[in-house]
Amino acid sequence: MQLAIGDGEAKAVIVDESGAVTFTLKAGQTAHFTNVPADMKYQVEEADKVGFITDYDDAQSGVIDAEDTAGTTVTNTFEPEEPSKPEIDVDKRLEGRELAAGEFQFAIEATGDNADKVSPESITGTNAADGSVSFGGDGFTFAADGDYEFTVSEVLPADDDSDTPGVQHDGVTYDEATYTITAKVAEGAVTWDLGSAAAGVTFENTFEPENPEEPENPEEPEEPENPEEPENPEEPENPEEPGKPENPEKPANPGDTTEDELIPVTGDYAPMVAGGLAVVAVALVAGGVVLRRRKQNGQPNA
Repeated sequence: MQLAIGDGEAKAVIVDESGAVTFTLKAGQTAHFTNVPADMKYQVEEADKVGFITDYDDAQSGVIDAEDTAGTTVTNTFEPEEPSKPEIDVDKRLEGRELAAGEFQFAIEATGDNADKVSPESITGTNAADGSVSFGGDGFTFAADGDYEFTVSEVLPADDDSDTPGVQHDGVTYDEATYTITAKVAEGAVTWDLGSAAAGVTFENTFEPENPEEPENPEEPEEPENPEEPENPEEPENPEEPGKPENPEKPANPGDTTEDELIPVTGDYAPMVAGGLAVVAVALVAGGVVLRRRKQNGQPNA
């Protein structure tokens, strides 16, 4: 009797003292026995495995008639005791403006080759106003033992500025970082390896307003129509007295005044001036008489 696993080469089997043949199959594989003796009885059993439920069809056991073919299918269903979710600290920061609760979304997503054996494929969470992130759902279940890779990242929106490097949307530049964590499943028990995310991860976004508008004709401040004056303007406490000139000029000698410098007098003073002129005239006449007399007497002029 020979056995071939899948498309592999058929090889002779070893039958133990109890008459059993032991072999191992992976999910989806088939075992083919050839050169089986006629009328041989058979029964297929699978060893118990923690976390799995095994189901058999009606052909689990029987008798192989001569020149006949028999076959059976064994189905395994993995049912862990409860879903598992990684305990990872995720924090959100936004530069440029205040962060709003529920503004950004994050995901833990199965990305390995065996992601089809993970349910659900991903879980999501949103940020609180303080930046902390919590993920919803009960966690993940796995259809088989093995190592499963997941990525932790921020959910990126459509890029609305293709001319600028990175992902921009509504003035926000998004953090495109991703972190890899691993779920190790063995006999139904799940252990999480957080790798570089063990100390927590932070996603930092930056906000820049798109072309802030300036007013076309900014208004100038209006001046008050009647500006108020202070009620009681303050006087200086010790007003300074005017200083005296160091070399005051003396008034000019009245006798040196020329005719052009004489100031005409008007009004009631005119008669007095006329009288004064008359006196001067009389004095001049008298002087003339004296001069004439002295000259007649042979005296020298004074």
